[in-house]
Amino acid sequence: KSILSPDQQSVLSETGDVDSSFRLEKRNERYRVHVCKDDSGYSVDMRLIPDKIIPVEQIGFPYDAVWNNIVHQKEGLVLITGKTGQGKTTTMASLIQKINEIRSENIITIEDPIEYVFHHNNSIITQREVGNHVVSFEKGLEGALRQDPDVILIGEIRSRDTAYIALEAAGSGHLVFSTLHTINAIETVRQYANFFGNDDKDRVRSLLASTLNYVLSQQLMPDRKYGGRALAMEIMNVRDSDSIKSLLRDGKEHQLMTSLQTGQNWGMITMDDSLKELYSAGRINHDDLLLYAHNPKDI
Repeated sequence: KSILSPDQQSVLSETGDVDSSFRLEKRNERYRVHVCKDDSGYSVDMRLIPDKIIPVEQIGFPYDAVWNNIVHQKEGLVLITGKTGQGKTTTMASLIQKINEIRSENIITIEDPIEYVFHHNNSIITQREVGNHVVSFEKGLEGALRQDPDVILIGEIRSRDTAYIALEAAGSGHLVFSTLHTINAIETVRQYANFFGNDDKDRVRSLLASTLNYVLSQQLMPDRKYGGRALAMEIMNVRDSDSIKSLLRDGKEHQLMTSLQTGQNWGMITMDDSLKELYSAGRINHDDLLLYAHNPKDI
């Protein structure tokens, strides 16, 4: 009860689980919290949120030109994907922080819960939490669009409504960041289209082709050379590739891998090639390479 607000306690009673954040004031520490009912009462999982945002230069992008391109864009959709715990929120926060440092923008975030806390630099940043400040991602997005934003961060796309409003916002002059629990670029565009019924998929694919800038898919693994964790990242640059736009528009997601494999001039790289670069640098071993590869037989 000391962690959850009255509204969050009501959600917990109704649904059996709830997400929140918690600040331990004496230690100035923030935690991401998940509370759920179980056979013995309640279970609480807490994850410490670092108080400092990692500079985007230190995230581990395969090419610095990619993050530099992203933070200078004025509109479009950037999706950061991967399984739970693969650093999606950290990468997104680093990109937002870099925009905060180099541009004068109105940035609005809708998160569930708020994790990294931003401080105004050259930009103004408003952070809103689902269940605390807004009812849902959809309502938060609708409200954000009435607040004259330049950049919008959506913690996660979970529903058809959120997916559609994100596309509309990206196509109407806003730079939109969000995350999905998908393992690679191909699965990401398929999952996005699958939010919609068959009658709407062609229109959504067309919107993706015209508004999607980048898909960044991540995996974290033990760094055998420097300690900590190493980042492997697959990058699909839609904005600068007419061939990828055409494939998305025509629903030919299965052919995207060829464009990724041949798109190095546009900052593209497959997950397996990113892993091979980490292996060549001595940051992961051969077992890691095969364990995390999408196509270990090819490697």
